[in-house]
Amino acid sequence: MPVSRDRNQRTLDEHDTIQPLEINAVPPVELQQTPLGMSVRLAHAPGLKHVVLKEDVPASAADKTSAVLGYDPVAGQFVDTVDSPAFSNQVCAKTADPQDAGLYLKHERHVCYYDPQSDQYLPVAGPAWHLGKTDVAIAAGGAGTVSIWKADLDDEDVDSDTSEAIDSGWDVTATDFFGRGLPGDTLVMVFFHHQSRSWYVLRAASDVIRFKLIGSLQANGTALGQQVTWNGSAYVTVGAEIGLVDPTGLLGPAALGAVGWAVRSPDRGKVTLNLPDPPGDAVEYDCYEMVSLEGQARWIRATLVEDLGQTTVGMAAATVVEHWGHPAMGDAPDMSPGGVTVVDATGLFARALAGADCQAVLYEQDNQYHLVHCEQQTTMYLGQIDQAGGLAHTDLTVPVDGLTAVNGQAQVATTLTASNTFSLAANDNAKCLVIWNDSEQTWELVQVA
Repeated sequence: MPVSRDRNQRTLDEHDTIQPLEINAVPPVELQQTPLGMSVRLAHAPGLKHVVLKEDVPASAADKTSAVLGYDPVAGQFVDTVDSPAFSNQVCAKTADPQDAGLYLKHERHVCYYDPQSDQYLPVAGPAWHLGKTDVAIAAGGAGTVSIWKADLDDEDVDSDTSEAIDSGWDVTATDFFGRGLPGDTLVMVFFHHQSRSWYVLRAASDVIRFKLIGSLQANGTALGQQVTWNGSAYVTVGAEIGLVDPTGLLGPAALGAVGWAVRSPDRGKVTLNLPDPPGDAVEYDCYEMVSLEGQARWIRATLVEDLGQTTVGMAAATVVEHWGHPAMGDAPDMSPGGVTVVDATGLFARALAGADCQAVLYEQDNQYHLVHCEQQTTMYLGQIDQAGGLAHTDLTVPVDGLTAVNGQAQVATTLTASNTFSLAANDNAKCLVIWNDSEQTWELVQVA
């Protein structure tokens, strides 16, 4: 039988008015959507639930939100039932801190127990540990405020596998159980102690640090420094300035920028430095004891720029030609002309002249370079008598010119006066040999042709 157009339209209109089927469950029946379809079961009495925290749960907090985790066999893992379209929304709107002193962070996963008396879901395991940074210096055995840090998992632009750490906004008061003390602005770990329901702080990094001098090493063995770390291509300074102490008195001298290793002082938390700039500026810093320090080069080869003793007795300005020696080949001394002063502590090189090549070693007691070898003025000249009428046996002295140094440096002057101690006689311009008499501090004529 043919169907008219009007009847066909009425059939379609009636179909559009049919309401979708709604399936409801009445306790004790429970109805839930799962990745495998609708699940109809008898509801369990409130007990344990595997949840993920949807917000931070600070100390003594209650009525915080968490979401039940459901196992998705397709994904092969537990997923958040609130965020997953495969599950019906299962929220635990009443989650509390059972420790009254703990701190649970958003995105933590816990097994929670429902407590009917408080009508709250309570994490079965208490807080374990958190990353943190000291807000203030914590004295040895003392307590101080620590900022709790967390992974920035809410940043949609950051991969959860490589998320950066950020300040959570929460602080705890933590105790230094090991009694070593901690400087401020230091990365640490804080652990919750369940028996005392209190936090304890541990330093995550080693107490031994690499540092760089940002202030000169003072005469009392103290210096201002800053920790350095390797950033993948270079050493860079990090953290706050620190006070450095030389407990042995053997380190130095050291130039600005010298690097070394130091350990946090176990028995002195702070050190006061009287900084030279501005003079008398006393500032307190966390104390570190230096165990090694890049020092000035132990050995140098240099050239005198003045006669030894010309300006200061037993000393001379010199220009460094090369340097070497422990540690790390040494920090370069002043390489400018006349940049260092060499000392003739033994008195063996008193006749060294400007231009003399020398070697010197750093003497830590006075932080100066002491000569161990130095080219000196020659002690012997070949020359000729420079006296009209020649040299007579009775002449006590005689001028000599045409000088040729046999050893060592030649003096600047082209003539000298020699003593005729041996009553020698010779013609004018006769060849002769003169030597230096160190005890008498004079030249002696010892042979004539």
